[in-house]
Amino acid sequence: MKQFKFVFLTLFLLGLALNSCKSDDDTSQTPNVDLIVGTWKITDVWVGGESVYALILLSNPCPLQSKFIFDNDFSVMVETVVEDETTGSCIPGEVQQGSWSKEGTTYYFHAEGETASSEVEFLDDNNFTFIAEIEGETAKVKLTRQ
Repeated sequence: MKQFKFVFLTLFLLGLALNSCKSDDDTSQTPNVDLIVGTWKITDVWVGGESVYALILLSNPCPLQSKFIFDNDFSVMVETVVEDETTGSCIPGEVQQGSWSKEGTTYYFHAEGETASSEVEFLDDNNFTFIAEIEGETAKVKLTRQ
């Protein structure tokens, strides 16, 4: 059941992934179309106003290592990390792809024929939060630019 919660969270965050600055020196690159463009990782999760991040790290840390990559072309990719059933270690999982769009402070994430949306609050240029509904519970998730 816990595995399902974090798989769902990973799927929802698919749209919230960002692609960090590329390492080429081409100064003619198009400026970022949005602050969300870059690579992000989950750095905190609150349920009922209380951080549950440390509990997640103890019980199911692998999904917290997933990378969410948003690109200027409005594509999004999630490089998931899952637990190996035989060794219990974290290993690369499925790469999920989709697209994103924005209207005001609401971001829309489109993947596999589904659309999810969430209000996003940027705390600064390198951190943002959003609200996710996970199995009937509301969670506030913080992502940090990598």
